[in-house]
Amino acid sequence: MGASAPASMGLLRATQIAQEIGTLPSTVKHYRNLGLLSPVGATPGGYHLFDVHALDRAREIWRLQREERLTLEEIASRLSADQR
Repeated sequence: MGASAPASMGLLRATQIAQEIGTLPSTVKHYRNLGLLSPVGATPGGYHLFDVHALDRAREIWRLQREERLTLEEIASRLSADQR
């Protein structure tokens, strides 16, 4: 699997999600560690892979933090309520 293979399959690494939403990869990893984002797989090198739904969710988390000034705890509650 080449470096561009995950992206061509619709899968993204944390660094790619970070670039898309305008933040650092460590922020995306923090979201993952808090359970706000869930990887759908991993590369042979151990990089977590996320799908387009995770990208949309990361955008929403970022928006809620910046525009609505919600804490990550409040965002987690809101997102879990939205999934019910």
